[in-house]
Formats: sequence, structure tokens, C-alpha cells
Amino acid sequence: LNLEKKPCVCEVLGMSIQDGGLLSGWTFHDSLLSSSSVLFTSRPVTVAATKPAFQMCSLLIAVVYLYWGYLASIQVASHGVYRQESSSIRFSILGLRNPEIPVSAGNPVLFGLLLNGCKIGQDNSTLNGTAILSFVKPVVANGYYLRIPEGSIFGDPVLWRVESFAESWTTIGASVWRGQGDQAIFYPHLAYPTPEQRNLQIKVDSRPSWQWFLSDVVICFTTSLGWLFFSISRHIKRQSAGVLIISALFGSNSLLQAAAAVGFGMAENWRECLHGWINSAPDALLAVSIWWNERHAVLSLLAYGVLKLVPLVIQTNILFMDRSGMLVNILSNGGFLALVITGANIVFHRRALSRAHTLVLVDKAKYDAIWANILADSEEQASIQSLDKLTKYLGRCITKQSRQLKRIRSLKAEQHRSLSLSGFSSSSSLKLQSAGDGVVIVKEAWESLLDCGIPAIPDQSHPVRSLDQLYLQAIALNGILIAKVQTWAAASSGCFSASADRVAAPGESRTGFGSFKLRSLRNNRDHSHQSAADTVMMCRAGSIPDGYVRWEDVKEEEMQVGGKVRWAKVKAVQRSIEKSTRSYGKDVSRLLDICRQSIYFETISGILACLAVIGRDPDVMIARIKNRFDATVNSAASAGYRNLAVNLRLVSAETQAIGIETHLCEVQLILLKMAVIKNDEGHKKYITFRNLRGE
Repeated sequence: LNLEKKPCVCEVLGMSIQDGGLLSGWTFHDSLLSSSSVLFTSRPVTVAATKPAFQMCSLLIAVVYLYWGYLASIQVASHGVYRQESSSIRFSILGLRNPEIPVSAGNPVLFGLLLNGCKIGQDNSTLNGTAILSFVKPVVANGYYLRIPEGSIFGDPVLWRVESFAESWTTIGASVWRGQGDQAIFYPHLAYPTPEQRNLQIKVDSRPSWQWFLSDVVICFTTSLGWLFFSISRHIKRQSAGVLIISALFGSNSLLQAAAAVGFGMAENWRECLHGWINSAPDALLAVSIWWNERHAVLSLLAYGVLKLVPLVIQTNILFMDRSGMLVNILSNGGFLALVITGANIVFHRRALSRAHTLVLVDKAKYDAIWANILADSEEQASIQSLDKLTKYLGRCITKQSRQLKRIRSLKAEQHRSLSLSGFSSSSSLKLQSAGDGVVIVKEAWESLLDCGIPAIPDQSHPVRSLDQLYLQAIALNGILIAKVQTWAAASSGCFSASADRVAAPGESRTGFGSFKLRSLRNNRDHSHQSAADTVMMCRAGSIPDGYVRWEDVKEEEMQVGGKVRWAKVKAVQRSIEKSTRSYGKDVSRLLDICRQSIYFETISGILACLAVIGRDPDVMIARIKNRFDATVNSAASAGYRNLAVNLRLVSAETQAIGIETHLCEVQLILLKMAVIKNDEGHKKYITFRNLRGE
């Protein structure tokens, strides 16, 4: 690449671009965003990873699940040994296959104990439905067996309870149970599928099964680990991996429960099998929905909570028919936690919106009063109608969603691109000197800037994905845009913000990419710093408020010595990352105002005249017009503030020569009356308003 033919790019570059991209790391911490609005951004999971409230909540969940996993692992270590050593074990029949037959008339049953699957001691036969085993010394066991030697199948026991005696009788087994050891829940009112064969030994082994190990132990530890990683992701600069962590967490839990359900099905435990599948489905749906589109996290969490809790209530009332522990099960269920967190966020978000509305209420009343006076003026009303017609006319050819696009490609362009870049190695860079500052342009950044496609034809199917590329283009375009708005303001009696000791305007960058010295690419004159005595400009015309100057009044002085107008700098990098994350799902191609300028007018007719001038400019390609002066627009979202924003491309020989003609910039046409209210203090209120709303 012959960089000597591209001097204008080198002049405006005021930073060093590293291999891999300075901005592509997404090291993002949105400290200003209200925590109550996190779930209502376009990247709720990613943003939540940066908020202390969500980090602490995630850490608490991790600790709780770690504790539950610890309790379950104790049962694994105990090998299912019954809760206490007992001198007596009692087996009681509670129901027979034929419920009309009394228990005392049922078949005799031989009952004995097992330790690790082996018979210990002697068995005993039931008498009147009860068998008691007594030992001289306390016995250790982790299972029992039943054997029915003879009798009709209708007299077989299907409901029973097993109890041990130390100081009192304690249930250690039943015809149906869930869990292991101290965490086991017994359901003696539910029927066991007693086989019909005679003299068949029915073994009930209390040792932890691999199915239970997966569903109760492994899941607790994986859940704890997942939430722990999520809580510390910001501190290890991996908050952008939040979606991957949460999706992997619930996806792995779903697979573990599905595997356990298959195992329970193979063991013919249909209740636990159904329970596993019912719990696996919501986890899988949440994992897929968060991975596919985290924007809908609120709906996903609500659906997850409902799909977890409703089946739980059904299981409690139908599968296990025991409501005694339903409240505890609900409170310890992940679905309940999801509903609580989501519900609390919805409530707090509503409160945040109310606070935001209250914060800007005074300014909104002022904006609304100005707008009411404008509507009461017949001439301004006519201008509003004409402005509406003009915006519709200029926007008649706009059919696609406005995005930052690359040049359209062709086979010839690709070949040229390959030849032009063939001299670069993967790590090579070219160091230049510009105004005493070192500038490093690596291969990736430069090829993105030039893009080597067909000039002046944006490719709708290839949006810009690199924030580095957008800032390269915006910095290169800013001087050209300044020259353009000067021309448009001169033709429509427009005004600009007056320079005041070079203090950045509200919303402008104060550091980083905004700190470079602007050069007008049209007239190649420096905009130098002014002395403090000359920085505050007073308007010659009495109708123009302090802090603003009519361009035609200061044009000559600005061109000669500069410093009379405060030109907008490129958008602060942190705000660009913030906006793309909050509102655009990290799609940087939707950032259309990185390069922007504003023109101020006394009346709507002035705005109308300027828009007409912009529309007639042969170098302008309009991509979007947002007309907040439309009487039908509800200005509540902007706190009453109204303006007209034009997103456009500057397609000229100059912009095509450096590959920036496809870059969308923004020009705002603003009423001076409203601009006065939106001063530094008013803009601070708007920033708080925006942070509370999560915008």
C-alpha cells in the first residue's frame, strides 16, 4: 500500500492501534447503569456480570449450592448407612395389593438387613403385618430385603415402613422414597411394584445410586462452580463470557438430569425418571434461549420459573401425593429464585423509571412549554408541516435498517485487495511520525479502513463488525464533516456552540480518541487554542443566547485564527461500548453517531432550510432521518427534548480516496431555545435519566 498517497488519514490518527484491535476486547464495566435496569438492556447477562449487586447474588447462590453439595457428598461418604446405629429394626406392612384384605391376613414376609448388598444377621417373619429384628449390640446396615415364600399375590405387601429404635422409633425406609441418608424423603403411602414371583428376594439398597449422584451431588457442584465463575468474571476481565457461562451452566444441568432420568428409567423407577425429565426441560430451554438471544432474558427467566414451579406442584400432588414438604420444595427450587430475582428487578425497574421521570420533570415542562408556543405560532406550524413533508420526501428511498456498512465487493476488488496487502506479514506494522506523535497502523486496521471494495456502494449484507474500524473512519471523517456543516450553516443562517476555553460540550469526549487536534481537510487550517479572554463568544444578534454564535458572524475569524466554535469531537469510546451493549446487543454497526456535529437555529423554518440544503448536496447520501419535531411524536422517551437528526454518508472524491465514504455520521439540527435548557447541568440530568432507564 502506498501510504504516502493517504496523508490525511495519518494526520487525523491520534492513537496507537495494537494487533488484534484496541477496542475489540470489550473490557466493559457499566458502573453508571442502574442495577434495576440491567435485565432490560439488550445484553442483560453481559451487563449483569459488571454490577456488584448481581455479583454478590451470584456468589451467594454459589455458596448455597456448595453447601447443599457438601451435605449430599456426606451421604456418599457414609455409603447410605442408616442414620443411627440401632438395637431394633421394625418392618410394618401398611397395605396389600388388594386393599380390601386386612394387613393381619396378608402373606407372611421374611424381613432381613443388608450391608453393602450382603445379608447380615437373621431374618424374621412378619406376624400380624409386623416383623422386628433385635440385636444384642447396635447394628450397622445400609439396606434390607423382603421375601414372600407363599400365598396369593393379592396378599402381597405394597405399602410399608421400616423404622429403627434408639431412643424412639425413626423412619429409615418405606415402600417409596427419594434421596439418600439424612436427606431421604419417605412415602409409605405410595405403592411399591412388588413382583408376583414367590421366594424372590426383593432388595432395597440404600447406598447412593449413580443416578442420584448425578442429579443431586454433581449438579450442586456444577451449579456452584458456574455461579462462582459468573460472579468473578468481571474481576478476571471475562464479563463478556457471561452468556457462555450461564448457558453452559444450565445446559450441563439439563444433560445431567436427562442422564439421571435415563438411568432411573432403566432401573424401572418411573417416578424419578419422570421427575428427571420434567426438571431437565426448563434448564435446556433457558440455556438455549440465553445463548440464542439474551435480550429476552426477562421472559426466559419468567418462563423458566413457571416451568420449574408448576411441574413441582403437580409432582407433589400427583406423583408423590404429599403436600407436607411442598412449601420447602418451592422455596428451595431454582424456579422460585428465578421468579424472585426477575420480579424484584421488574419492581425496581418501575421505580427507576419513576425516578427518571421525576428527575427530568422540570426540564420536560420547559421543553413542553417551548413546544406549545411553537405550535401556537401559525408560521412555525406551517414550517413543521413542511418539515414533515420534506423528511418523508428525503426518506422515500430508505428501505433498509440504517447500519454501518462495508463497501460492496467484487472479484476484481478482492484480487486487488490481495495484491495490495501481500507485502504485509501477520505481525508487520508501519511506524509514521505525525505532529510529533507516533502512529502505528497494523495490517488489519488499515485493510479494514480501505476495505478495497467498490467505492460509494455500501454492501447491505456486510455490516461493519469492528469498533476499531468505525473509529478509524470517524476520526478521518470528522474534519470533512466540520467543513460540510460550515457550508450548510452558512446557507441556512445556522449557529454553532461557542468555544469556552476548549471545555468539551456535553456528551463530547474529554480523553482518549477525542483529544486529537482537528484539521480541516477542506481548508487545511489549524483550529488553534484561544486565550481565555477570547474564548467566551457573545452573540451579535440579540435573539441568539450566550454560548452560541451565528456562523456567518464568526466565519472569517474562525477561518483565520480559529477557536471561536466548539466543534463536537468523536463519541467517547466508553459511551460507544456502553450504548452498543445496552441497546444494540453489541452490534457496533448500529452506532451511527460516533462522528457527529450539531447546528443550532432560532426557528423551525431555519431547520427546514438547512435540511433542504443537506438534501440538495450532491455529496450527501441520507440513510435515516429522525424527526422529533413531528407533532405526532411522543417526546416522553427523550424527556421532552426535540431535535432533528440526519444520519448520512459523505460520498466525495476525498472520502472515497481514503475509504470512508460508507461511514454513517450524524448531524443534529437543534432549536436554540431547547439547546439553552440542555446545558451542562441539563445534560447531566439526562445522563442520569438515561442510566436509570438502561439506555
